[in-house]
Amino acid sequence: MEKQRLPKSMQYIFGPVASRRLGRSLGIDLIPFKTCTLNCRYCECGPTTHLTIERRKFGPETQILDEIEYSVTKLQDQIDFITFAGSGEPTLSLSLSSAIKKIKEISTVPVAMLTNGTLLYRPDVLLDISSIDVLIPSLDVVNADMFDYLNRPHPDLCFDQYIEGLKQLRKKYQNTLWLEILLCKGINDSAKDLELMKKLLQEINPDAIQMNTVFRPGTDPDLKPLSEAELSTIQRFLGYPESPRPAIIGGIPVQESPESLPTKRIREILQRRPSTVDDLANGLQVSLTTVRQVIHRLSKNESLIATNKNGQIFYSLAGDKNSTHDAV
Repeated sequence: MEKQRLPKSMQYIFGPVASRRLGRSLGIDLIPFKTCTLNCRYCECGPTTHLTIERRKFGPETQILDEIEYSVTKLQDQIDFITFAGSGEPTLSLSLSSAIKKIKEISTVPVAMLTNGTLLYRPDVLLDISSIDVLIPSLDVVNADMFDYLNRPHPDLCFDQYIEGLKQLRKKYQNTLWLEILLCKGINDSAKDLELMKKLLQEINPDAIQMNTVFRPGTDPDLKPLSEAELSTIQRFLGYPESPRPAIIGGIPVQESPESLPTKRIREILQRRPSTVDDLANGLQVSLTTVRQVIHRLSKNESLIATNKNGQIFYSLAGDKNSTHDAV
């Protein structure tokens, strides 16, 4: 087999990361840092710097597809999922369908996408994501006022249209549908909110729900998390079994190159999501010592941020806000 050519740079691939939902996941991020349809108060990537609902190509597809082919071919035996996610809303990218097609051509690893769900009412978006194996849209709120407060949408986004899109999704999307519900203590977890959420779930009819809360540092530091016990109780009330959480593959170390890929990969992850040392070690299948050494170097040479969240230290690097993938 012909050896895959290493792309000149890796801008669109990150990880693998250790995901609570998807095991070891190789991330694909097609969107410039914090380009999104929402400006959620809880977002672990920080405030949205480009609030938009315009779909476009944010980078050269040739490079995107080269990075996908190289990384997926190299790592597919070591990952559970290939996931479209990152520091923006993936359905904004018009390169999405080409990227999915490329993955399907070269790999049998299942493809997932984390999306806020706000553009799923659009036929072109539904067409682009139709072959994704696991779709995970979000639903945090049950009325327009809370949508405006917690999710802070683009002014042209309508709450009713967003909800109707989720309701119609089950009829048009034939693969696995999980719905992520993120709750903040005292904000969107009242008995009334949960009763309305239960009714919405009956209409949307996802295969499973993923209960989430503010585990990582977010845009609004005053938001409080719910406990695991509270989330489990709410999940049972909503009428769904425990969330599927695949075990992380272990025992297969990632083969590192002379270019010190642990440092590069750790930087790529920390620019997109706050992570603990354990998160990084599990996702990349490198030792805790290696991760700590990289963290130490980054703390000396770059603006590494350490945040204590519920007794855990999360590290992050400021995303490159000036790096906007050129439109083509």
